[in-house]
Amino acid sequence: MKVDKFFTFTVVMVTLLLLSACDTDKPDEDKAEQEAAQLEETAKTRQEIEAMCAKYNAARDWGESWRHTLDDASELMFFPLYTIEVEEALVRTDGRPIALIADVVDVMKEENGYSVQFGELWFNRHSPANDIRFILDCTSEQVDSIIRNRKNWLAHYAVIARISDVKEVQFTKNDEGYFGSAMFMAKGPCLDVLFVGYYEPPFIAEGERAGKE
Repeated sequence: MKVDKFFTFTVVMVTLLLLSACDTDKPDEDKAEQEAAQLEETAKTRQEIEAMCAKYNAARDWGESWRHTLDDASELMFFPLYTIEVEEALVRTDGRPIALIADVVDVMKEENGYSVQFGELWFNRHSPANDIRFILDCTSEQVDSIIRNRKNWLAHYAVIARISDVKEVQFTKNDEGYFGSAMFMAKGPCLDVLFVGYYEPPFIAEGERAGKE
């Protein structure tokens, strides 16, 4: 009888240990599956962006020229750009539109349609010391798409735009002295917009970057 009880106890303990081991392994398996699904989704998103850029022959390297005007690319972290530099990069003489990854700052109804203000993502800024806002004329279909995705607080977009005008807006504060903060406003029509969720580039294709070096 004691043997039977000991045997039963042993079987129960072994079973519990096996179940515990299975439960311990499951989180790792779930995490691996989630990471694989995320990588697959990121690859799919990047293909969609590549296809959109190819469709419009859009320039993704428009900020690279600023790096070549400085002795050290890290200087972009501290020195502001001049309007002429931003204008030459965005209002292109070759007629190509530009592409960027951005979030939506505001959606406005205008007399002849709609305009959307896009802000370049901080971790993807071509010049971290300079804030560029893109005020783009959009269609009602593009605005509807943006509004549908507004509940996603990580709503990032791939945007194709043909910029026609760039101006600097200077904000000043004079409570205890002068404080200045510059922002560039780039305007033009939005040719296409694609919801990409939380997508972190590499945005500039290696071939396109290499071609500039």
